[in-house]
Amino acid sequence: MKQLVLLLLILGLGLGLWTGCQPQVTVEKPAPAPKPHPQAVAPKLPKGAVKGDFDGDGTAEYVWLVPPEVVDEMECKGECTSYLRFSKARFPAIARPNCIGGTPTNLGDLNDDGGDEIGLLPEWFVGCWMDYFVYTYRAGQWRPLVAPFATHCNQWEAEVKPIEKDPGKKGFVLIRYMEMGDTTFAVKTKSVPVR
Repeated sequence: MKQLVLLLLILGLGLGLWTGCQPQVTVEKPAPAPKPHPQAVAPKLPKGAVKGDFDGDGTAEYVWLVPPEVVDEMECKGECTSYLRFSKARFPAIARPNCIGGTPTNLGDLNDDGGDEIGLLPEWFVGCWMDYFVYTYRAGQWRPLVAPFATHCNQWEAEVKPIEKDPGKKGFVLIRYMEMGDTTFAVKTKSVPVR
């Protein structure tokens, strides 16, 4: 192969000399290496950020709670409203009035739409009774998956799971809520349809 290339080169030079033409030899320069793109710096996630695929697109997002500024033992600067914020910019924040803290929870996909649902037990200045909220993302908005239901710190201390799929009914979930009797508290379980 080398001999053939050498022979063609000699013939080309000889022909050029015989005809008086100077051979044009072009050498292709290698293309410059592309400059590396600087990698986007991932935003620093706040402490307590919870991972999930909340819109069911196969990509993980994060959610965290931004509480109001508490200026006194029983007072907020402005409204006592917390906000659930997200790492995905197109997700609107979820406002939770009468809430000074809390940690969102990834509840998994409770309604079989491919996205994880978010649970939130708000914190308040005093008291053990708090409603539990469950949110689902649908058509570009956060909506309640079920109506908020009453819980008490006794069930949270006992680590009672507040909500899960009803294995016996498609499209239903089991909620565990606290009910007060004449002298006792009792955790009740009820099957309810998802919205």
